[in-house]
Amino acid sequence: MTSTANLSPLEQIQHAELDCSQTIREAQIDAEERKKAARQHAAKLKDDARVLGRQQGQQDYHAAIELAHQEAQTIIEQAHQRVEQLAQHRDALIGTMIDQIVAFIQGGDES
Repeated sequence: MTSTANLSPLEQIQHAELDCSQTIREAQIDAEERKKAARQHAAKLKDDARVLGRQQGQQDYHAAIELAHQEAQTIIEQAHQRVEQLAQHRDALIGTMIDQIVAFIQGGDES
């Protein structure tokens, strides 16, 4: 860098303008690089959010399927229990009916 003391006022102004222009160009380049980096970072964040959202959606879907499966198993178990109860009731009722028929037949034979 040249000393500005030996320069005329016009040359000093031109030198200052040159320095300012250089500083502005460097700032513009830096701003463009920062803007590019920010866009890349934003794109990565969006991609990460999309992936995370997809993963969360799949986890929620699988959890809902598992819950539905557990509820279905509970309903099936309750249905099996009810069928067993009805079968026991049926067997008891048939036994009672057979006893009544036998009693009726035996009572009819005695008359």
